[in-house]
Amino acid sequence: MTAQIKTFADYEVLTASDVNNYLMNQAVIKVLNTTERDALSTSVKQAYNTTNGDVYVRNSSNAWLTYNTAWQTFTPTWTSSGTSPSLGNGTLTGAYLLQGKSVIWRVHLTMGSTTTYGSGAWRWDTPVTTAGVLAGAGGGLGNGSLYDTSAAARRMRDVYHSSTTYVSLSDQDGNAVGGSTPFTWANGDTVAFQATAEVA
Repeated sequence: MTAQIKTFADYEVLTASDVNNYLMNQAVIKVLNTTERDALSTSVKQAYNTTNGDVYVRNSSNAWLTYNTAWQTFTPTWTSSGTSPSLGNGTLTGAYLLQGKSVIWRVHLTMGSTTTYGSGAWRWDTPVTTAGVLAGAGGGLGNGSLYDTSAAARRMRDVYHSSTTYVSLSDQDGNAVGGSTPFTWANGDTVAFQATAEVA
């Protein structure tokens, strides 16, 4: 590919090379969805989704990177390393923001009267696949807060991942949050966390 900037003279006729190497590289193409985006020539380096406001930029390998202009909602899957919990009439919400090769996301879980808690270390799916797992117990990706309604007490925990597709919570000694830890879970108790990771 040639230089990105060219000074045109008066009355100069645009050639196909001019359009492909200059105009298309610098234009922002409007698309309705990712299908239209993916059909664009690799000469197009930027696109704008008129449906949801996302902005797309190609990297050096011509892969599209997504930049969300607003938080996107998702419902993470809540599982466990042992017997999986069941949400019952509790609530579980999530939201994420893609910024190229980075993703920021948050999760909020409120236990209901029919929620069951399973066993083992709890896991929550990430909104997108992350790029690799940090050494050791997965490293700190963010912070979480656990609220025990019976004791009116809040406990802080670290967010870590041992997989590219889910995260867990633990204290500084590596004790994971799960079906019976760090306290007996009950109706109205909450888990909330926010994390940041590299996108695969």
